[in-house]
Amino acid sequence: MAYETLIGFRYLRTRKRSTFLSIITLISVVGVTLGVATLCVALSVMNGFQQELLERVIGINAHAMVTSRGSVFYDHVEMRDKLVKVKGVRSATPIVLAEALLSAGNRIVGVGIKGIDLRHPIHFEQLRRAKVPKTKGSLDELVPQKPGQLPGIAIGKALAEKLQVSSGDVISLVSPISFFGMGHSQASSRTFRVALIFKVGMHQYDSKFCFISISEAQKFFKLDSAANAIEILANDFRKLREVKNRIFQKFRQKYLQVRDWRQMNLNLFLAIQQNKLALGIVLLFIILVASLNIAGTLILMVLEKSKDIAILRAMGAKNNSIMTIFMTFGLYIGALGTMLGVTLGYMVCQLANRVGITLDASVYFIAKLPIKINPLEWVVVAVCALLISFLATIYPAIQASRQKPVEVLRYE
Repeated sequence: MAYETLIGFRYLRTRKRSTFLSIITLISVVGVTLGVATLCVALSVMNGFQQELLERVIGINAHAMVTSRGSVFYDHVEMRDKLVKVKGVRSATPIVLAEALLSAGNRIVGVGIKGIDLRHPIHFEQLRRAKVPKTKGSLDELVPQKPGQLPGIAIGKALAEKLQVSSGDVISLVSPISFFGMGHSQASSRTFRVALIFKVGMHQYDSKFCFISISEAQKFFKLDSAANAIEILANDFRKLREVKNRIFQKFRQKYLQVRDWRQMNLNLFLAIQQNKLALGIVLLFIILVASLNIAGTLILMVLEKSKDIAILRAMGAKNNSIMTIFMTFGLYIGALGTMLGVTLGYMVCQLANRVGITLDASVYFIAKLPIKINPLEWVVVAVCALLISFLATIYPAIQASRQKPVEVLRYE
């Protein structure tokens, strides 16, 4: 070990320093620790939100949706058969998307309606798993099981509580507007039986979304046998861009539009990314403030150790060696604070996961605080903290190297 490094380390652990300087050093370490820990935890929480929302959005929807500009798919069966043959497409299913009013007694709520084809169950695995425990019914009951039985409807738990209904209750669906300008201007009304109550954990879906069979949706919205969209599941949702390009190359139809999960939820995920960036920048200032404490500690250390510096210079130590001693001392503070910060951040994340912090689903979309640790981001935070700590040592180290030993030792 070089003597500069050894002296810098001894300055950190020596007991001969003044109490005031020791307290300032401790404050510097604590400042870096809290800054690193806070930034790591905040980034993990934002990653958790993004991952949780992504899983729920993709789970309840599909990876991509194919629509026809200003029209519907009357040939959706043939269209689906062609789509599943595209490389990278795992499955496809026609759907009907629209809006309507749902009423139970004197309670009326505006909802989104999705008509689904149960012949393609792979698209609705997440919805089946989202069934509220200890409730009756199943997704298969969307289609009447007996002659004369009412068609079923699947609604979210928050919507069921708002309408004060449970499995098996009868509710009415009303569509007061025409559908896609197809000339059907009169209101449609149909009675449904609550076949399934689900809870996906996103308030937007649990309180505003309903599922019925595609045949009932076609009848209700007077679409004959048409579908207004086709949902796609890809083998890898991260490679949707290539899949979209293959679809356009295969069909070469200008009226065809393909939107992936990013485009369908652009505002949501863009807001998360922007908040994550803004939060990271703000919390980075905590580390910057802590680095100022490191600089202040080194300045006081230079004043206290001026005699030691003069002796070292008289013994032949060069300016670079003096700088290295104090830069090493500052880096030790930054490294110690960084290691403690990463450790503290990891402990906080594990504790939050174990305890399970509840959230207001109507505000945060999900009911439990999600945390996902990204090791690469934590490494970047640690490197940035060390870099900032290093930069904070430069000025005090330069001032220490510029001291003249003759002036310091003249009166000793």
